[in-house]
Amino acid sequence: MKYSEVAKTYQELENTTKKLEKTNILAKLLKKTGTQDLASVIILCLGRIFPLWDDRVIGVASNLMKKTVSTTAGEAEKTIEKMWVQKGDLGLVAEELAKNKKQQTLTTQTLTVQKVIENLQKITGITGKGAVDKKLSLISELLTSATPIEAKYIVRTALGELRMGVGEAQVRDAIIQAFFPTIVGHQLFCPRCKTIIPRNHKKCPLCQAELPVKKLEQEIKLVLDNVQKQKILMHKKWKHLKNQKNDFIMTDDFNLEKHDLRTINFIIPETREQAKKLQEKINKKVQTAYDKTIDFGEVALTVKEKGWKGLEETSLSVGRPIKVMLAERVADIKEAFKKIGVPAAFETKYDGFRMQLHKKGNEIKLFTRRMDDITEQFPEIAERFSKAVNEKEVILDAEVVGYDPKTNQPLPFQKISRRIKRKYDIQEMIREIPVRTFAFDIFQLNGKTLLKKRFEDRRKLLEKTVKPIKNEFELAEQKILSTEKQVQDFLNQKLGEGQEGLIGKKLDAPYQPGKRVGHMIKLKVEMETLDLIIVGAQWGEGKRSNWLSSFELACRSEQGELLAIGKMGTGLTDEQFKTMTKTLKSLIIGEQGKNVKVKPEIVVEVAYQEIQKSPTYSSGLALRFPRMVRFRETKSVEDADTLKRINKLYKQQKMVFG
Repeated sequence: MKYSEVAKTYQELENTTKKLEKTNILAKLLKKTGTQDLASVIILCLGRIFPLWDDRVIGVASNLMKKTVSTTAGEAEKTIEKMWVQKGDLGLVAEELAKNKKQQTLTTQTLTVQKVIENLQKITGITGKGAVDKKLSLISELLTSATPIEAKYIVRTALGELRMGVGEAQVRDAIIQAFFPTIVGHQLFCPRCKTIIPRNHKKCPLCQAELPVKKLEQEIKLVLDNVQKQKILMHKKWKHLKNQKNDFIMTDDFNLEKHDLRTINFIIPETREQAKKLQEKINKKVQTAYDKTIDFGEVALTVKEKGWKGLEETSLSVGRPIKVMLAERVADIKEAFKKIGVPAAFETKYDGFRMQLHKKGNEIKLFTRRMDDITEQFPEIAERFSKAVNEKEVILDAEVVGYDPKTNQPLPFQKISRRIKRKYDIQEMIREIPVRTFAFDIFQLNGKTLLKKRFEDRRKLLEKTVKPIKNEFELAEQKILSTEKQVQDFLNQKLGEGQEGLIGKKLDAPYQPGKRVGHMIKLKVEMETLDLIIVGAQWGEGKRSNWLSSFELACRSEQGELLAIGKMGTGLTDEQFKTMTKTLKSLIIGEQGKNVKVKPEIVVEVAYQEIQKSPTYSSGLALRFPRMVRFRETKSVEDADTLKRINKLYKQQKMVFG
């Protein structure tokens, strides 16, 4: 496939803020993408060059890209820098320079999707002497052949700045729209091009077809009158409406497993309610396949090549991390029982970090909650894991806690976080900050996926699988409790031991990767905090003149857009200011006076006094007296808090304080 097709889609996605239109645009691209390019196209549309489970990054810094654009365009770096300051986007700079180049030469090599992704992927493996020149050469090769619009998006992709409001939900829905039958009655859609549209539209936004549909029977009649000969799975109730130019399968039960859905164009159930249930069933099946593989490219290929049956066959893969299930915060024990039932399991909430442990034979892999491979940083955990678990294949969910070697007391997360990114002096760090591992869940055992099993059954399997090693590799302490007093006593005990609180779990619940679904809650005593993204900063004054000391914070919209919510300048030690400055300097993508714009990669936990309405920030809200609690090294931008959640906290705050 030509890369220009993808670039054109990027442009269309950029030109709309509507989620439904973004889904339609993506689905249109996927329908015309061949099997060979499908996985790559989906990865590119997510702004990546590797699947989410693969933690490799391109590693192209802004300065290298500036040099590459300069070399390719034949312009001085100072000229590029000046244009960059004016436009605030190196992609736009590359686009403008490519337009000038276009006027000089009409002979360019056509770029393909595979060529673009192969060149960008090669960059990640280049190290050592001459690495910069080799990286520059690979990007220059692409830019030399690129059209202006292609140049813009190649630069943005290489820098990791391709933000078009396309998230996992849009990609999932686009896959469903592209490769599954359209279910009539679930949503209004165009019978000519199958584009899903808002119900208040009178014309299809893509093909401009008239849509005079008001009732379900009229909607079905419109489909039957307008589509060419296509296969339709139809409820017998609508037999009086069918015409002869379509191929009908008449049914009563709509058992989707019985049919090859790839050969069916439309499904027409009995009622809108049934249509909704069928759509939810398909959505859940695709989402479950993604939860197991963490790769929408693989899911799309499976749907296209094997259909429904292929989705059912997907399974966890040892060595490939999945997203962890997330806990919901509750205000008190009464709310906890309301969420997870009585009795419920309560476990220690450790002040550590989540770790996913994978074992296949003698091979061990350790991952953070954001799916970064940290096996090399924690060799002692890999060794203990191997001793504690004798099974051939297993995947565990656990918490890792740092301990003071002198007092044997748990250390705050900030201490252990130093080990997560450390690539050298590992043995010294092991002695300085020893850790203990507490396993609390099991996902896979000897080839069998356990996500659908009840939690209490998974816990029993975990207890059979792990042979605890005292003070090194243990099971999270757990109690099955039925009264508020029992929970309060357990909570007080854990707080007295220096732990954060308790985690409560619903006994009969399955494991839902990457979701806050109410199966798991957290009980803590301190005020609610937010995980926010640093998107800008300001150089300080006086003793802080060499430091970035005021940090612009942002949350996420539901579409993935970053929205400013305030500035933070307190809560950091001098050492943290130095560390933050060093980290952010390498992420600067624009400067204006003392203010800098940075690549959004750093997530921090922020406490505050109050959430207020504010016209100043793009979120519409502001934090009063925000202060940093800690760095969130194990969280990615996608894990940061959403505006939806912050609005909920704002409303709860108003209810309490009036």
